[in-house]
Amino acid sequence: MAILFVSVGPLSSVNASPPTEATEFYYGVEYDWNSINPDIENFTGLDLPEIFSEFMGAASDAGFELIIGQVNSGSSNIYTHYYEDISPQTIKDVDNMDVDVWSRTNDVTIRHGALVDSIFMTEWLEQSFGSDPTGFDVDIEVGLENLLNVDITYTEYFNDDNHLVGSDMAFSISTSSDLGFSFDAEIQGNGDNIPVDFDLDMSYGFSITNSQTEWRLNGPSPVYTSFSSGSNGIWDCNIDDDCGTIDGDFNASIDYSFSVSGIPTENFGLDEGEFDIEVSDMISKTNLEFNEHVEDVNVEFSMGDSMVVDLGNGPSTNVVACDSCPPGNPLMFLMMGEVIANSGQTFAEEIADEFVDNLDQDILDIFGIDDTDNEDEHDEQEEENDDLNDVEVGDELQNILDAMTDSNLQNVMTTFGENLQTRMEEIETLDEFPYTNGMFAPLWSSEHATVVGVGLYVEDDNGSYLMAGPNTQGYGSIPPTQMSLTYLTGTEAMNAASAIESADELNEIFDVDQHDVNQIAEDLEAAGVDTGDIEFISPTDDSSNTDGTEVSEAEEKAESDGLLPFASPISVLAIIALAGFIIANRKDES
Repeated sequence: MAILFVSVGPLSSVNASPPTEATEFYYGVEYDWNSINPDIENFTGLDLPEIFSEFMGAASDAGFELIIGQVNSGSSNIYTHYYEDISPQTIKDVDNMDVDVWSRTNDVTIRHGALVDSIFMTEWLEQSFGSDPTGFDVDIEVGLENLLNVDITYTEYFNDDNHLVGSDMAFSISTSSDLGFSFDAEIQGNGDNIPVDFDLDMSYGFSITNSQTEWRLNGPSPVYTSFSSGSNGIWDCNIDDDCGTIDGDFNASIDYSFSVSGIPTENFGLDEGEFDIEVSDMISKTNLEFNEHVEDVNVEFSMGDSMVVDLGNGPSTNVVACDSCPPGNPLMFLMMGEVIANSGQTFAEEIADEFVDNLDQDILDIFGIDDTDNEDEHDEQEEENDDLNDVEVGDELQNILDAMTDSNLQNVMTTFGENLQTRMEEIETLDEFPYTNGMFAPLWSSEHATVVGVGLYVEDDNGSYLMAGPNTQGYGSIPPTQMSLTYLTGTEAMNAASAIESADELNEIFDVDQHDVNQIAEDLEAAGVDTGDIEFISPTDDSSNTDGTEVSEAEEKAESDGLLPFASPISVLAIIALAGFIIANRKDES
């Protein structure tokens, strides 16, 4: 087997014999998304409720009403359990021959769930004596649910020389997102008014389950013994498929639903409800397989500072910061990438025709087209579609747009922008970032030849601190400015991982009762906004489905299975970016 090792610095090896005592340790990282606002304020000085208040105040000064509110809840949790089995074992190598080995395993559990609810309300009205009023009244509510569940059991097999023979991976992932968008508005001008009340709902889910994969190298590799000392270098097995083969089988499913209702198509010369849409589908496949040569892969080992940490399982451990490592065993991440890529490609090829056929039929159903119609009917439908493309804006809408153009709306918006900039200049932010340096470090242990934890370290003029990670000699345990990250080791990490392992729904990952949309009302009232006429209902709240409408199969699956990727609060980040831009300009001008 020809495997290329490129090393910078002296190479040394771990003992060329199996360990005589098995090692076991746990570590984990948790984050509570209820803490995102105070964390942002701690590190930037930006108080999001205050920024929302300044936006609303700038609008009020300009002569229109603006209400913005958002509430976030959720939890992200990642746990790793490392353990060794030094008892004699036998596996099949790449040539299907028995080989004696010992093994070590990483069990990784990831559970993430989040809820975001936002409101945006604005109203402006202008009326001159003897003329019709011109204005708009817009209410927007957005609700988002996310869930991500990942379980990995990665086992490596070594011969008596501690050379890697191969590895197995049991893998599962389920991820989906559910978005609800409600738009209720009325625009008026020149004696005409158009109400708009439409809803949009989207959900998406994808899962790989019961995945079992074997990776066998073409020959035992000294990858870990060569880099056990923390030397810099590259493990490169790109020569003639020397990385061996990967064989796997798995189940997979995909589901989606999309619905739109209430678009005022009658105001565009179309029939009422012309664009009311409901599309959903679910496709599931079992016992899928893949078999591939592993090619074009390499693992870089770039080591940094040496440290001494407490893993929570006994004596302190010497580690080095691995600048190039992922937050776990590098070869585990490499194999996980191969599993996801091969499973995704195999599943996509398997369902491609069925997915397209189902989607085509859904689209035909939306527009009332029968795919068994004769050619003349198809030609007639095409002519109707051409006519739809040529529809002009209705007279009512044109009258309202003309009134808006002739109104003082442009001056109102200009005044709003000027007011907002003035208010932003008065917001107090931190003069400088609280730390002068920082480092995120996967921690590589030469003793164990793997990543044994992660650390987030910061530095200011007074010293160095551990923000999150195992207790580390030479680093203060209480940083002056803190983030709501929780790092667990030992028994605490073991208990946390065990408690959440069976969680696969949102309410099992965090307390959804803490997510109270009425918190938006409390924040608005604190900012001086009258919320008496505002009803706060999350667009993703199932309790709003009181009309007996049948829920689609895909929606039922998304709700019952809890198949929900994480999406950050976009509106919050957008406001932070805008505020930061204005504040930066203010500092540049000064």
